[in-house]
Amino acid sequence: MAAQQVQAQGDVRFSGHAGVALPNSEFGDDDFSDDDSGLAAPGLTVGIKLTKPLGDNGFGLFGGIDVMYNPLQADARDDIEDANPDTDFTFFRYITVPLSAGFDYHFDAGDGVQLFGQAGIAFSFVKVTNFVRDDEFEELTSTHELANNVGFTIGAGAVINDHIIVGLSLFNLGDHDIDGETESSEFTDTNEFDFEQSISTLNLTVGIMFN
Repeated sequence: MAAQQVQAQGDVRFSGHAGVALPNSEFGDDDFSDDDSGLAAPGLTVGIKLTKPLGDNGFGLFGGIDVMYNPLQADARDDIEDANPDTDFTFFRYITVPLSAGFDYHFDAGDGVQLFGQAGIAFSFVKVTNFVRDDEFEELTSTHELANNVGFTIGAGAVINDHIIVGLSLFNLGDHDIDGETESSEFTDTNEFDFEQSISTLNLTVGIMFN
């Protein structure tokens, strides 16, 4: 989450960014036997941000929205397919949307480079896409409801020539209670389930100032 800025006093600035979202902690754990493991692979992130200084002392406020996409790890997919050679799968993916706001601090490092740091809260929405298992007997489709939670974000980076932004941000979004159900193509009954998934990513991004 790093489309940052250093701006003239009083100006609200708008920026956009994109990069990689690297899952960490339980979210990126690859232990298939551990119920807490998210099995999430590195993915993509895009976002926008608004920033406004509070004065000429370097402190300000920021607000932003990001969209992060993380597929299932390749090893996890291979393990599932190897254990079920006669079954076709559509694997689930994580789509995470944090809305963040907090404090920004920046200073001029010279030579056209300004450094910044940011910290704030993040209200996140997480959607797990459908997981489908299809064999010669039936097709099972697991759907998941949208989940939300409140966490935090911290980040730092640099603005180069008041235009190009590079940043590194941690989104620790906490545990999300995810409800779902599994439907069968052959039976009318559905099987409801729920689980808790911790979401945390380290995002490396590059961005651009639009004003």
